[in-house]
Amino acid sequence: MGPGDHDAKALDVGSHSRRAVFSSAGDRVAFAVGADIVVHDLRTGALVRRLVGHEGPVEMFAFSRDDRRLVSGAVDRTVRTWNLRSGQSEVYAGFDGIVTEVELLADDRSILAVSSVGEVRLFEPRRAGRIVTDHAAPTTGLALSVDGRAASVDDRGRLRISDLDGRLLAEHPVSHAPQLHLVSAPDGRSFAGLARAWVTVADGRHPDLGAPPATLLFGSFDAVAPTRVELPAAALELAWLVDGSAVVVSLIDGTVLQIDRTGALVERARFAAPATSLALAPDGARLALGSEAGDLRLVDLAGGHHRDLEPHQERVTALAFSADASKLASGCADHTARLWRLQDDSFRAFDVGGHGVEQLAFSADGAALILLSGGETHLRRLDVETGAQLAPLAGPLGKLLGFTVAADGRRLLTHGADGAVRLIDLADGEGRTLAGHTQSITGTGFAAGGRTIVTLGLEGALRVWPDDLPETMPELRAWLDTATPEREAE
Repeated sequence: MGPGDHDAKALDVGSHSRRAVFSSAGDRVAFAVGADIVVHDLRTGALVRRLVGHEGPVEMFAFSRDDRRLVSGAVDRTVRTWNLRSGQSEVYAGFDGIVTEVELLADDRSILAVSSVGEVRLFEPRRAGRIVTDHAAPTTGLALSVDGRAASVDDRGRLRISDLDGRLLAEHPVSHAPQLHLVSAPDGRSFAGLARAWVTVADGRHPDLGAPPATLLFGSFDAVAPTRVELPAAALELAWLVDGSAVVVSLIDGTVLQIDRTGALVERARFAAPATSLALAPDGARLALGSEAGDLRLVDLAGGHHRDLEPHQERVTALAFSADASKLASGCADHTARLWRLQDDSFRAFDVGGHGVEQLAFSADGAALILLSGGETHLRRLDVETGAQLAPLAGPLGKLLGFTVAADGRRLLTHGADGAVRLIDLADGEGRTLAGHTQSITGTGFAAGGRTIVTLGLEGALRVWPDDLPETMPELRAWLDTATPEREAE
């Protein structure tokens, strides 16, 4: 070998490799090969790791300063961080454009990312929420108290009362049943619960016509055992009256009952088909009801009289009142939604896609309608005045199962089948993902005046997460200055 000659090693990285990035120590090199990233040892030429997970070509990637992780952005509109020892990755979603730039900040964990349409987003490091209690069994019911306590119930019939610091305050035996559902009373000092007789199939939810009669629970967040009320049929939905004096339950036999804590029952409506949806007006004056056959009914709770609205063509799947109770939104299994003006019962109809509308909510100012359609990975939004489609809200990568709006109307939580929860700011659509559950999410909520997030996974873990991201642009700039001190010198 003569002067100036070098010992060259050939690396088999594939014919479509786009660029090379070297580790900080200079001993490894990474190449983007389509949607994959391959990492080679420069001393031996050996393949160290192939990173597989993106669903489109990788546009940008970089090593962390300690060379133990790698961050990447791709055409699939996601950012991923990779553990180079295990090959496992975490996903950050929510972009409208292709991710074209990614950068790990000075803390070597926080990420700045830029998309092809000019979005600039900050992703903070994920922290698995602290486990409050673990049922170690399928768990579907969650209710939160006003003073930092949680009720959770599993399908083995164990109702646990815990405080959010992790102390188990009580455990009560209840009836064994799947899909036990808990709802906090309006004052946050008690809750009600029952098993909902829904069956989920490929095209959405359907009433389980063979389900046994339900048992309604009234409980408090303490050592006092819940009281039970036996119902005449299987139940589908449950909601509290605004004053907290009673609940309203829709049954599979078509009846809708009002039930107080003593067990006294008052029939509020009766349909020929299962009563599949209900909603209470915020002023407590009216009850909206929907049926399997598409019936829509408004019930005056003071006088008891009702009026029927023009029916949907299929099952009514979701209902929601606006904050001033002047408008009603209704969703249908045929993937249509209607916006009703209750002054004259006129409506506008919209095709919103998916496998049928599963959940509805108005924004705090009443200007937008938020919709979850079955099988989708994002929330749709409609302008209430014009009906125009607004920018959707991104959820986790998997199918969305539901959402929870904070009491102040500024934020919401989406939860999905992939075990992830996403906290979204409704003002700008920005969000962050909370990952830690191993199975689908069955309950979410805000506690401690909105400063704490509580999540429940089907695997049985109840977790709490601090909601401490900067909320204003000045706070965010200060956070960035701290995280990236080298920027001050630029």
